[in-house]
Amino acid sequence: MEDMECLIGTIIPSAVLIHLTMWLDPMSILNFAAANKFLRETLLELDSSDQYIWSPILERLLKGKLISDYQVAAANSIRDSSGTGGVRNQVKFLVQDSNRQNITQEEIESLTWAFRFKECAGEFWSQLDPYWSDPERGTFLRRRFTTVDGVNRVVSADGSLDQLELWATQIHLQIKWRINKTRHGKRPPNGGHFLQINKWPSMVIERDPVTWGWKIHNQWVAYISPCTTENLTRLHEELENDVDRFC
Repeated sequence: MEDMECLIGTIIPSAVLIHLTMWLDPMSILNFAAANKFLRETLLELDSSDQYIWSPILERLLKGKLISDYQVAAANSIRDSSGTGGVRNQVKFLVQDSNRQNITQEEIESLTWAFRFKECAGEFWSQLDPYWSDPERGTFLRRRFTTVDGVNRVVSADGSLDQLELWATQIHLQIKWRINKTRHGKRPPNGGHFLQINKWPSMVIERDPVTWGWKIHNQWVAYISPCTTENLTRLHEELENDVDRFC
């Protein structure tokens, strides 16, 4: 093995290593470095200032991804405490964290969520939801999960009263939420949590592998972050077809 490492060091110039990293995904590069001592030391030596390899990799990694305030703080703390190779450790943390299924309350409250009903919720709810009632399909309500005076509330992201909130106001209904570990005594298969609003059926909290964002949904409704039309369009069929497991 040592002879092979020396051979690799002889035939692969540093400039070629830098070029190779431009064609590999971040996780492959991390595995690449872990598997070979020479390659690991060369990458660290080349990237003593993080500017040649890991900074461009980090930029590519984060393109189109949702990064919460919690993740930013954690990643920056890792970078600042790592010294040389800090950005490399940021990349490693973010890749590993993208598989985390347990969302924190702080994360939920820091994000803006696109809210919509699923079609099977019925006509009454669809008429209150611009995603279905607006002629230009794709319009959606924006929501935030907040805590005010110790009470968890779901509110309009911009503070306005839309049709759904007007309906709730008319019947004096407060929209409250909480995180649960189980639904009907069972934990979610992904090892995460459920979120329940008032006494309505709990929603499963899941990670979106494409954006690293989150989906909170059940058979009737969905909350999605990142909160973009493109993201809702991409997830439309998936969410509409994911109903039976909740019933």
